[in-house]
Amino acid sequence: MKHIKLFEDFLKLNKLFEFENQLFAPKGGEIDLDKIPKGKLTIKNDSNINKPIGAFWTSTHNRRGSDWVDFAKYGFAWGGDLVSALLLKSKSRKVLHIKNDRDYQKAYEQFPNDDSGKEWLDWESLSKKYDAVHISDSALYNDNLWGWDVDSTAWFNMQNLEIDKIIDL
Repeated sequence: MKHIKLFEDFLKLNKLFEFENQLFAPKGGEIDLDKIPKGKLTIKNDSNINKPIGAFWTSTHNRRGSDWVDFAKYGFAWGGDLVSALLLKSKSRKVLHIKNDRDYQKAYEQFPNDDSGKEWLDWESLSKKYDAVHISDSALYNDNLWGWDVDSTAWFNMQNLEIDKIIDL
């Protein structure tokens, strides 16, 4: 029994496969809960950039909002319109976390996009195995992740992402 308790405590501390507080801050700043997708999303590969088409995008919540909120506020003309965001809780254990080049290489070996001519991921295949892919700040230096500007999570399955509340930014 003691071993089970130790393992449960380890899982609580180890957020590799479970992370909670995700933030969705839409362009324009207004939250419309009717526009939040539900269920399994249809994911396609993009031929111009190594990002999934059809994903629902979040960034990890922090005390300022999120890295995406900071990036948008100072990087886009519309960034000043961000006044509120949707705080979401992840209940998924099927999130692929890419934290560095080695993690990216492992993901590429398992999910290569042979049509790209580059070392890009096959998002369509990846979305069948995982609910989401989280790219951390430390992985952004990988040339194959050009266009991933900040810590981000691309969600493919909304069933394990729970709406918590709307927050002011």
